[in-house]
Amino acid sequence: LDGEMSSPGNASAGNSGNLTSSTVFVRLRPAVHDGGGHDQDGEAVAKVLEGWDETSVTLSTQYMFSKVSSRYTFPRRVFGPECSQEDVFKGVVGTPLENFLAWEGSDVMLLAYGQTGTGKTTTMFGFADALVAPGDPSGWGVFPRVCATTLVRMRTDGDAFLLTVSAVEFYMMSCTDLLGAKRPVEIDDHHRLTGHTRETIRSAADVLPAIATVSAARTTRSTRMNQSDSTHDGSSRSHCA
Repeated sequence: LDGEMSSPGNASAGNSGNLTSSTVFVRLRPAVHDGGGHDQDGEAVAKVLEGWDETSVTLSTQYMFSKVSSRYTFPRRVFGPECSQEDVFKGVVGTPLENFLAWEGSDVMLLAYGQTGTGKTTTMFGFADALVAPGDPSGWGVFPRVCATTLVRMRTDGDAFLLTVSAVEFYMMSCTDLLGAKRPVEIDDHHRLTGHTRETIRSAADVLPAIATVSAARTTRSTRMNQSDSTHDGSSRSHCA
């Protein structure tokens, strides 16, 4: 996909255990001209991003003897390349986070889905340089912003609470603990994880070392679309929850 698209969506389950309908958002990665796999100056591919507006994306597909344009209108909102991390957080997470923090709150899931190298990890975790600078959260992704907002909200409300984070990797039919030296994690008969690490988060700064540990432990590979170098490990090859 020329013009890169990743689509974090959300679905929440209330106290009844019933899933609500998902909401899909699209984020367009800025164009790059670095000679890598996503270089916009490269040879055209089968699908090309033709354009977008606030609620739709148009792709063109090159077939053997014809070219067809398709307009997709399922996104609630499309975030263009100029949108900041804060824009995405406020536009995507507002309602789900309120549902999560309500007195009888609901579970919330944010799913980042997209082609390799489209910015899923950056959207969810943040830019690498921002994750080592607690004083500059402008580059933080969705996850550290959710933790920081939750801490402020709970302390403001004056309720007793405990905020913990866990991270597991699903790769090659196995599940491992990304915060626990990649030890195997079991899934019980009720589809719940057991034996995984839980780290307590007392401040927003506590989130950054956890993300660093997760990032270092994830399975990555260099691909033509997302090449590794001295500052970048390449493409994440697994599912991280």
